[in-house]
Amino acid sequence: MISNPFLRYLRNVFVAVDDLGSALTLGDGQETISSRLGKAEESGHEGLSRPLRVAVNWVALHVFGQENHCESSIEEDRGSEAESV
Repeated sequence: MISNPFLRYLRNVFVAVDDLGSALTLGDGQETISSRLGKAEESGHEGLSRPLRVAVNWVALHVFGQENHCESSIEEDRGSEAESV
């Protein structure tokens, strides 16, 4: 849990942008890009998504202190009908 109000706000904004980005790239609007990137890595179908996954993981680590963000953000119950990134 994030105790700093500004970081909590920032996290909420990142999640909203994450969901929107997924919807705009033909994904499930309820699944985050982070989840889709984690799934792509897990399945071995990363392709061009690797640089984006590295960038998202970097931001999560340096802003929120969370390592392996995309891998830990996989939402198994979301995105079954979505195309991969």
